[in-house]
Formats: sequence, structure tokens, C-alpha cells
Amino acid sequence: MEAEKHRLPALPLSALPYFHGVQHGIVAQRALSGPNTFLLFLDADNGKKLAVVIMDAEQIVHTVYVNTNGTLFWFTDEDRGYGFTVVQRLIDYYVENEKALVILPEHHKQAVSLVLLGHKVNFQHFLAQELQLDPSWSLQDYSYMHGVISNEKINMLLEKDGDYLISLEPKRRRIPCMYVRWNDQIEVIRCRADATRGMYILPRGRNSACKEFVSTLDELIKSASRCGAEIHGIMFKRPIKHEPKRVVNLVTGESFENVRPLFTASPEAQVPARPYSLLKLMAPLSVGYLPYYHGVKCPDMLYGLLKSKGDFLLCTNDITGDLHLLLRTTVREDTAVYSFVIQYHKVKEVFFLNPSDCDQWFTNVEELIEYYVQYRLAVDGWNTIVCANRRPINEDLCLINPVICWDQVSHLYLEDVNNECELSYFFGPITLHEAKALLKHSGDFLLRYDDNEKLLAVVLWGDQFVEINMEPIAGDRLYRLPTANEFEPKESLKSVDEYIKALILTRTVISGVVLRRPVKWK
Repeated sequence: MEAEKHRLPALPLSALPYFHGVQHGIVAQRALSGPNTFLLFLDADNGKKLAVVIMDAEQIVHTVYVNTNGTLFWFTDEDRGYGFTVVQRLIDYYVENEKALVILPEHHKQAVSLVLLGHKVNFQHFLAQELQLDPSWSLQDYSYMHGVISNEKINMLLEKDGDYLISLEPKRRRIPCMYVRWNDQIEVIRCRADATRGMYILPRGRNSACKEFVSTLDELIKSASRCGAEIHGIMFKRPIKHEPKRVVNLVTGESFENVRPLFTASPEAQVPARPYSLLKLMAPLSVGYLPYYHGVKCPDMLYGLLKSKGDFLLCTNDITGDLHLLLRTTVREDTAVYSFVIQYHKVKEVFFLNPSDCDQWFTNVEELIEYYVQYRLAVDGWNTIVCANRRPINEDLCLINPVICWDQVSHLYLEDVNNECELSYFFGPITLHEAKALLKHSGDFLLRYDDNEKLLAVVLWGDQFVEINMEPIAGDRLYRLPTANEFEPKESLKSVDEYIKALILTRTVISGVVLRRPVKWK
């Protein structure tokens, strides 16, 4: 199954990677990476109007504003006739159809420019603050560690659901606590490592039996944020950082922080503060959340998914329970699929493919796999379960292309139906008691009619059941997408299916719950 054969929901403006937020025009122009590139931004010099800035083939920069009447978005009157209610659909229409924007310069009305929307320039720090690891092993040096602060200050800093910070309990001053806003309440979670290992257990996916660990609290939090896992019924979305520790050079405006580099034993150093997203340090995911993990299957049934040399995937053997790495390699003119068992060292409590991996101390599987991918290391055949007649040379046993399990995202595909009554997760006028019996996992949901034929979503979150109104806005019969702030234009979707799938994709919090996976009747 390939993703491109299915339609995915439109994203709100704030979730588009090529939306750069509120910017001055000159700053937005500098972000363009070359000819035929463009991006979206809210123009701080013109009332925060939504604009697209484009560099044409002659490297001339143009700024074009997106028109809106509060419901529709368009560049020309022709666009308006298509009824684009979200900005992404308007941009996609121009990109996919290679439709040129007609630009009339202010001072030369006869000089008409035809400019194509070519390559999108993604915002360098899109979601980086939320997902990138802090460059320090010490809890005291975390960017969102605030020391001892008052409850009033915490309440002021945590503005939206999913905002979090770390503070010390005022009375004891030694026990760090996570403070998280959720469903308009401030929740407190004490930060405790595993008692036997002194490490933190990664959140598991549904079909994962492995117990995996990370060394720092920051890795645990960012991992949960990256995969959308919940901890104690709460989802971590945005760290609230403290003020910069020192501002040294008032002439240049450079700020400096005390940091301790990762992976070294070097002491604290004073270095210029900069976006740590440049380091591209991501928290690892547990096996169950890896996009190339295919669940509990017979390995033989997955061989057909591996098409090219270096293709690989993970699965759990449905008979033995072992975690398998499947890899396609090329031996002269023949091709073969090899299956390796990822071993767990019970004494050192680490994962390995080859015995030498134990020295690297991989406490989770993703770091083991990334180690082999990044360094193009060969799997030498240790613990090979299925093998061709000839043993291949090492160069043929490198992990190159992870094969994505599209079943993990199949619930995001839009359904080709005429109305909500035909949706696979609409159960009609069933009772709330009947709906509750069908929901098994946190985030599971379904649609039903109540006694007044009002459309409701029933959601299981933790051990609580929540009902959410899924009726469209009266009048225009549209479904309003959430905005990140008051400056962003209001966008809408026309179907409840696309609205729900967009909420899933953006992990939007509604009434203290996050929709994850629809429970289907067919």
C-alpha cells in the first residue's frame, strides 16, 4: 500500500512546515533559498496579512498577499470560484498544476510577471523547540528548568494545553516536578527514574513487548512528545523555556549560556546561545512507534515489501515473540532477504545485532538501528535466521532504506463517502453505554447520534469517556480549524471526516482529550 494513492487531510496554517509565522518582509525574503522558491508568512509590516514571498527564475523577489473574506482564500477571482477554505489547498492547487501567479508591479502597470510557486522553503525551526533535545545531561541546565517558582508564576507561564516546565517543590527544593497545563488545569508529575536502572522507560506502542530505556528525563519527555504518547493522561506538546542565563555583549546582541556538551565528559563551557535544532538531536522512539515497525507478523509474509537492495523493516515474530530485522541484499545477480533477531543482553541490559554492539550501550532499538544506518555498518550474519545458500559480502548487508508501515497511518486517509452516515466509524444512534464497550485504547473514538440526532464523537482518554460535539458551524455548515494565535486567518473544512483526520494529524487537544484512532464497524 502506498501513501500517494490516498488523500490526506489538509493541515491548518500553523502546521504547514513552510509557514514562517509573523515576520518582517525583509526577514522573510532572506529565508528564500534560491530561484523558484517560496514561503508563507504573516507580514509584520502590513497588518500581519498573510503573504507568499517568491523568488523567480531571475532571482527577483515578489510578495503576493492572500485574499480572504473570513471563509474563502484566493489570489485571483478564478481561484475564488474553486472555494478554497484552507490555505494549503490553494497553495497545492498552484504547485501541482504549475499555475503561474500574475504579478503587477506597483510602478510599472504594463510589466506583467508570471511567477511559478516552485519549491517550498520549510521553516528551519518548525517544531524544533518542542522535539529537539537539550544539549545537557544535567537537569539543572535544561532550558525549561525554572528552579523554585510560585504557583502563580507557573499558571501564567503555561498558557495552552500541553505546555510544560520543570520546577522544584518549594518545600523540599530537591525533587523536580513536571508542571503541565491540561484541560485548563495545572497537573503535577514527579520525575522519577526506574528504581533498578536509574533510567527512564520509553512509552510503548500497542504491539511492542520490549522494555526500552533512555538516560535522561529530557529524552523521555521529547520521545513522548515526538510520538504523541500520553503519560498519566497528559500529552507533552511545548516546553516553556526560562529566560536566557546571561546576555554578555550588548553591542552585538549575542547571548551566552552555560552548557555541557552531549556525549562528552568535558566541563561546562560558555558558548554563544544558538538554536540547538541545528544539531538535529532527536529523542528515540520505542519500537512500537517506529514508522518501519510492522507489528506482530510472520516474517515470511513481509518479504515481498522489500523491493531494493538495502530495504529493511522490523517486526515481531508471531510465534517466538522475537524482534526481527528483515533486510534485502544483492549477491551478484541474485537477491535474498535475510532475517536477523535483535538480541537483548540480560546482564548489560542492552540491544545488539553483533556482539561488538554491546560496547555502544544501546538501551533502545532505534539508537541501534540508527547507528547502523548512519555509519553504513554491515550486519555480519550473527543471529541470521533465514539465509541464502551463499554468504554475502559485508557491503551487501547495510541498512539503507526503511520500509514504512502504511497501516500505521491508514486511519488518516480520507474516506470517499457522500456524508457522515457512510463513514466506517459512524455507528448511528447507539447508546453511550454501547459506544463505551467498543473503545479499548486511550484515544480510540467513534461517531454516534444522540436522541436528538446530534452528531457526537465518543472518546476514551485514560480511563475517562468524553463526548465532543461534531456538528458543523450553523450557517455555512463548515468545520473550523484551530489557530495558533489571533493573527492567523480562520480556516475551515467542508467534511467532518477531513476535520477529524486533521485533528488527529495535528494532535489537537479538545476538552482535555486527543483523537487518535477511529474504531470502525466495517
